[in-house]
Amino acid sequence: MSGISRTWAIVILGSLAVNLFIAGLLISSWALGGPGNPMDRFNGDRFRDQSQSDRVVRKIIERHGANIRPSIQAVTEASRAVSAVLAADPFVEQAFVDALNGLRTSTLESQAAMHDAMVETVRGITPAQRRELAAEIRRIPGRLVGR
Repeated sequence: MSGISRTWAIVILGSLAVNLFIAGLLISSWALGGPGNPMDRFNGDRFRDQSQSDRVVRKIIERHGANIRPSIQAVTEASRAVSAVLAADPFVEQAFVDALNGLRTSTLESQAAMHDAMVETVRGITPAQRRELAAEIRRIPGRLVGR
């Protein structure tokens, strides 16, 4: 009988520890994330203090992700082609030049798709938000590059 009560004591203490840990996570998430649903930080609203460029990029991806994704995949495939040519033995210079040209073409097409989406997204923000975005771009050169 004492074995059963000892087992139950361990189970109950373990359960209590897990519950306290989860409650601590939720409470700290709420405290650090502000009012609202404590799970919002885990469900996409991770950064309360997003910059204007972060918000613009997020809008672009939410609204135009399906249109942009194929061009991003083309850049990825072209980049892999460059890597494959570099790793090939023997090295064929013309194949490398062709792979780089393919990468340049897909990169330019991807940039064009992204720029079209940016124009449409920026068209929908306020003048104050546009000024904030412009100030951020001037303040941090290259901030939007490589995302």
